[in-house]
Amino acid sequence: MSFLCYLLNSFSECLIEVFGPMTIYFPSAMKACGMLLWCEFGISVHCLALKIRFDGDVFVGSSVVDMYAKCGEIRDARKVFDGMLVRNVVSWSGLICGYTQLGEDDEALRLFKQALWEDLDVNDFTFSNVITGLWQFYPS
Repeated sequence: MSFLCYLLNSFSECLIEVFGPMTIYFPSAMKACGMLLWCEFGISVHCLALKIRFDGDVFVGSSVVDMYAKCGEIRDARKVFDGMLVRNVVSWSGLICGYTQLGEDDEALRLFKQALWEDLDVNDFTFSNVITGLWQFYPS
């Protein structure tokens, strides 16, 4: 976890020193916030992305969805997801996983079906979350 703290600290220093944040920094900072469950810091980074208009980047948007979902803020994750013009497997997986972790398996399954309908190439992570959710419908 110390590497993640270092990453967040470096991100903050980059902003303070006016190097100008670039879109590549945001996903890393969001991932760290999600792993550490630092939702408040993640919200600050998200607000910064909105302010400097990086929110339209699919990688930034996907990392924001994933961070909110990991922090249990599924409404915020869904709001960002629904506002994305372009979605990728990370944004779909992050939201599906968030619903599964909250026990909202029916919504996770509905999203998975929608992702397949939209021809998304799901990955093992996405599929394993859906299987976990389905497992609760058919206990042994």
